[in-house]
Amino acid sequence: MEINEVHAEGEFFDAITGQRLRADLVRAARREELEYFAMKRVWAKVPRREALRRQGKPPITVKWLDINKGDEEHPNYRSRLVAREVRKAWESRIFAPTPPLEALRSVLSLAATDVAGRAPHVRDPKSAMRTQVSVIDIKRAYFNAPIGDAEPTFVELPPEDPDRARGLCGQLLVHMYGTRRAGDGWHCEYSEQLVEKMGFVKGDASSCIFRHDERGLITSVYGDDFTTTGPKESLDWFRQELERKYELVETARLGPAAEDDKEARILNRIIRWTPEGLEYVADPRQAEQLCKDLDLVGAKSLGTPGCRASTEQLSTDRPLDEARQTPFRAVAARANYLAADRPECQFSAKEVCRWMAEPTEVSLAALKRLGRYIEGRRRLVYTYPWQAAGHIDAYSDTDWAGCPRTRKSTSGGCLMLGKHLIKSWSSTQGLVSLSSGEAEYYGVVKAAGIGLGYQALLGDLGVLMPLRAWNDSTASMGICGRSGLGKLRHIDTQCLWLQQKVRSGAVELRKVKGTENPADLFTKHLTSAPCVEALLKLFGCEYREGRAASAPELKRGEGTQAGTQLSVTEKAWEHGQAEDRRVVELMAVDGHEFPRVLWDGESVPEAWSYDQRTLPHMQEAEKDLFPRATAAPEASDEDPPERCGLEQRGREDRQRHQGSGDTGRRDGRDRWC
Repeated sequence: MEINEVHAEGEFFDAITGQRLRADLVRAARREELEYFAMKRVWAKVPRREALRRQGKPPITVKWLDINKGDEEHPNYRSRLVAREVRKAWESRIFAPTPPLEALRSVLSLAATDVAGRAPHVRDPKSAMRTQVSVIDIKRAYFNAPIGDAEPTFVELPPEDPDRARGLCGQLLVHMYGTRRAGDGWHCEYSEQLVEKMGFVKGDASSCIFRHDERGLITSVYGDDFTTTGPKESLDWFRQELERKYELVETARLGPAAEDDKEARILNRIIRWTPEGLEYVADPRQAEQLCKDLDLVGAKSLGTPGCRASTEQLSTDRPLDEARQTPFRAVAARANYLAADRPECQFSAKEVCRWMAEPTEVSLAALKRLGRYIEGRRRLVYTYPWQAAGHIDAYSDTDWAGCPRTRKSTSGGCLMLGKHLIKSWSSTQGLVSLSSGEAEYYGVVKAAGIGLGYQALLGDLGVLMPLRAWNDSTASMGICGRSGLGKLRHIDTQCLWLQQKVRSGAVELRKVKGTENPADLFTKHLTSAPCVEALLKLFGCEYREGRAASAPELKRGEGTQAGTQLSVTEKAWEHGQAEDRRVVELMAVDGHEFPRVLWDGESVPEAWSYDQRTLPHMQEAEKDLFPRATAAPEASDEDPPERCGLEQRGREDRQRHQGSGDTGRRDGRDRWC
């Protein structure tokens, strides 16, 4: 292929790090890229006026991205030619599906979990049917997705191509990186291959996950990365079928045999196969870069990721100068990205990101404190031990009016599949709740909604499990046991769908004591390092030193009021608390006795204390310790409507006035209804 060397001269810099690159290696990498374009027949060269005639605009510009994927001693130069198509205001949006992070964790969790109704996993390292995890990368995936002639796409030729000077451009025959329809085109391509040619079933909750019931395979597709688990023979077949269609590299095949890989990298996360189960580690470069950006490398670490700002600090707070606002937003965004794999940092990162619109000195101090915490604990490992599971468990907690500026509440929680942490969240409620019961109820609604969504995702993977939601709110138990608002007048009625779900059994709602709720980790700043580490241990997470062998290298206060209330909780995480069941008034629920408490004039059961070395859903005497919400019976058309307090008061007023001789009528606007 003829290439103009003149245009490939000058200084070149790494597109990611900005480091200077060797010109001779960059030219070689660009030549290799253009030769690959010619081999894959990416475009057909046509006059530039053809683009104006058919699409009403000039060809899309292109850009070189030069990257050294190695280091200075062992360079590995890659040059990619990408398009720069940007959606204009008048152009419609194009949707390209992407699986949630819990889809990847679910594939890994199910590889370590035996589920009722499915064949148990084979752990024998000598068996041809042993369970493995396969990681496949499709080379230049978008070049495998053809473009129809009905909606043509035209791009400029690179400066190295002499035909550019002759007035030619490229009409794409396949999708090219950087074009708006490339992601959706590749999704349609591999979906057709998996479903039509290979017999997979595509998910409904997420169109990027697939299952093959006959061969026992489940897979999650993120861009050009296929993460699949199943028997070895089925994975061999899967790879052979994909190789017939695409250029691919199986970067790892994790399994129990000596010849199987023990460590892999997926989405820059590290996955390890151990004798006890699987392990999942976040990209270590995010924590390293965060500490580097904050100039905290080697700094003294702190025991907790955050603390609540005092009233005095907030009253004397000052905005950051303009020069520091953009760097603050960049580092805060990195902390938010890292928090997806660091559950103990989610609340602190969320609080920092709430200041991104108008950063202040207090927000910068909070960000630096988070950085100091991470500096001493850069590596957090999720452990997924071999297990059997039969339920999805969603834990919920709420910190009512915890924000001193807006008085908004925080909802937090997590999803567990047996002992495996699948998802966690911490978010600020959009509404200002007028009571703690209202805030807690919104938190339970969010947890139940996320749990039902995850239940649908597991259904796409061929796994059907009931959902249990755990909370520490007496008010939420009472609201879910009703039908409608009752005496409440400030609850958003669109959230009352949970009552029907509890009544139908789609959601089993259970209660834990407020001082023993493990979801406290996601809603408030805890006051001690042992408390944070004990909660992480409950969720199967632990800190470790060093870095994984395959991990990518990085290129060059005072406690809150809520934290004071948790002082009892910190002791309870280690020892548990014994209760004297003789000194409390009991009530029976589903054949089990629980302490009786009053809420809104109604009797509601309270939970017993438990051994807090394990999560509530892992307790053997679970039904004896944690009461379940009992829903009100569904009203039929023949049942008389429930009269509210306002109607009763109106009847009493009319009867009183009639008894005194008053006709019940008033002149003017003060007339009785």
